[in-house]
Amino acid sequence: MNDYTLEQLAAKGVVEAQYELGNRLTHQSGSNNVIRGINYLHIAAKNGSSKARIVLDKAITSLRQRAEKGDSIAYHILMSIK
Repeated sequence: MNDYTLEQLAAKGVVEAQYELGNRLTHQSGSNNVIRGINYLHIAAKNGSSKARIVLDKAITSLRQRAEKGDSIAYHILMSIK
């Protein structure tokens, strides 16, 4: 399934699509993709996806560690997420 289709399903509240899109975007390059991915993972986790909660926790932990080591992009992402 492509990102466009996943985005349509995610907007309709399909939790598995929210998780899948969030997971894909979080692992792509570009801070905007990571921010969008984390936001989708957050929505999926709020809607009951335990897989989304696990990936979200790992992503935020990784970003915090990178930011503490002086990574300004990781810091920017952390400050940009909801």
